[in-house]
Amino acid sequence: MRNVKWQAIIPALIIAVMGFFILRPSSSTSENKAKNAQTTNSNTAGIAHKQQADNDEHIRFDPTIMPQKMMDKVAELYPELNANNIHWVQPKYGWEAQFEADGQEIEVEFDKSGNWIETELENVPRTMIPQRVLAAVLSRFPSCQFKEYEIEYTADGTFYEIEIMDGEQEREIYYNDKGEKKTNTNED
Repeated sequence: MRNVKWQAIIPALIIAVMGFFILRPSSSTSENKAKNAQTTNSNTAGIAHKQQADNDEHIRFDPTIMPQKMMDKVAELYPELNANNIHWVQPKYGWEAQFEADGQEIEVEFDKSGNWIETELENVPRTMIPQRVLAAVLSRFPSCQFKEYEIEYTADGTFYEIEIMDGEQEREIYYNDKGEKKTNTNED
């Protein structure tokens, strides 16, 4: 009776062992995957140091390279935001977090030390721009065509960046919330 049990178990063991060796990834494949992941991570870290102005190559937040207070500020401003949905770029002035929240494109900008500069809402509807700002634009450029609107929140107040076509010339103009023309010192 003992021989009968082993006769039934041995073929099952052989099939299981063969299946293990056939189906398992080879160690070289696993090692290659690990090496590729390691290379990708080190390349991503290297990208942070190689970023140039106006380079839109997105990187993930890396606290070994970037000031943690930037991520803390984004979390303070947008607590419901998943950190994995933030793309970081490194323009000439510092760092920029790019993401969407409630269907709105947002950029939160920081200087090189990680200090908050501004929060910018991209492509907002015209209805979000105060009438006194639109009137100021039209008084200066009476025949302009409005193309795009942005709102920028800074430590100095709220500003409106408006892109227009003035005849054949495309212009970006910048106004404060009182409708006064200003210079955008944080333009990237």
